[in-house]
Amino acid sequence: MANYPAGSVRQGFNYENIALAFKSNKQLDSALHYMQLAHTILPQQLPPNDYSMAVHFFSYANILYQLDRLKEADAMLQKSNAVYEDLGLHQSAEYGQNLALQGLIAAEGKDWTLADQKFELALKKVQSAAVTNPSATAFQLSPNSLWLINEYTAYLFLKYQSTAQVEALQLFETYADIYLNLSDKFRKQFTDPYTKSVLIKDNAEVYNRNIGIYNLLYRQTKKEAYLQAAYQFSEYGRSCLLRDLQDEKIKSYAGLPDAVLQKEIALKQKVSQLNEQLLEQADNEQLKQDLFASEEALNAFIDETAQAYPRYYELKFKANVPSLASLQSKVEPGHNLVEYMQDDTAYYALVIHSTNSDLIYLGNVHTLDQAIVNWKAAMVKQDQAALDRAGQVLYTHLWHPLVDQLSGNRITIIPTGRLFYLNFESLRRDTSPRSYLIYDYNITYALSFAVLFRKIKKRKRAPSLPSPQVLKMSSSSNTKANWIRWNP
Repeated sequence: MANYPAGSVRQGFNYENIALAFKSNKQLDSALHYMQLAHTILPQQLPPNDYSMAVHFFSYANILYQLDRLKEADAMLQKSNAVYEDLGLHQSAEYGQNLALQGLIAAEGKDWTLADQKFELALKKVQSAAVTNPSATAFQLSPNSLWLINEYTAYLFLKYQSTAQVEALQLFETYADIYLNLSDKFRKQFTDPYTKSVLIKDNAEVYNRNIGIYNLLYRQTKKEAYLQAAYQFSEYGRSCLLRDLQDEKIKSYAGLPDAVLQKEIALKQKVSQLNEQLLEQADNEQLKQDLFASEEALNAFIDETAQAYPRYYELKFKANVPSLASLQSKVEPGHNLVEYMQDDTAYYALVIHSTNSDLIYLGNVHTLDQAIVNWKAAMVKQDQAALDRAGQVLYTHLWHPLVDQLSGNRITIIPTGRLFYLNFESLRRDTSPRSYLIYDYNITYALSFAVLFRKIKKRKRAPSLPSPQVLKMSSSSNTKANWIRWNP
């Protein structure tokens, strides 16, 4: 912890930053402790109508809300609102965040009318134009817009679960798509590393949550649209994450001239600057026109790049998410695609073969993560007995639920999260010598369906593997290394 003078503003802000760090890791008791320390300093050292106090009250309220201390949270939000109103910032996106959190508090009390009103007002703070039919183009291109839309979709699904109102579910589906489209548009225009890192983290959390919601809806209704939506969020998240993490490599790999790259940076910076100015001057028509022109120029550049440098465009800007129908048409008989997904509560598996697709609930995420930890520990210690026990547990949860859906023995697995640690070939159904999956299936791996089918276009099908005679552990602890030895 930084050594700032006791009781100083800098010490207060330091406590607040520590609190927010704990909150981001879901350590709410520690977050509350440090926010309380900050609260003993900042109101004493800052003017009552200082902008930083409005932010402080909101941050404090957010922690209290997550701890179910709703009355205290609402009191903090009222203080934050008063500061924004005193500063003339009642039309700002930050004020909208306050309204959204008040909406969530109202929802906890089942006051849906008040919650709807709060969110309607909140969304207006980040809309760039009057909205009749909601779409991504109606919202300001900012992290606050994404935050508000995310909280609104969470609220809508909570309302649907509680009231069974079809309208709430329809609005959830609409705004989930808006979030997907707006985040894609935003990620094409960010320039600074901090915004990039925040966007990657926040998007991953939202995508995973929506995967869980659509899995639940699919299990309840068996509607194909919900299976498609869960797949879309899963695959889109993989595609964006791979592109964002490889951003610097993409620039050099694609052979992009420096002048073209500098033009892209300049166009993005112009759009970013105008967006920031518009947040402060929401009614400035000239800024709106300038922003529209700058976005059009960036879009035109992207279109030109697609023609002149198609490889760069494909890697940097194109999501390449094939539809489920197109995947099924590409899968040969006897070949199964298994994409594992997760939210913060459970793992799921999407199984696709040439005639059918299905989405399967696998089990609690914490239980399975611990089983994977046990498997990996046994691998590192070269403890074959422990490895076999862990392999049976993982088989029960990760493979047995899929068996009836598989058609043939050729499997391509797209893992997620901790599942990347696993050699699925080592999972076993029982203690018999030939119970390992490697005896029954020809298993390969891919990072995503887009990556898989891009490779398939460029290579011939690999020959069938010889039958294994011996299954042993090598001295390597790399769980994707050749620890399974072939003895033809």
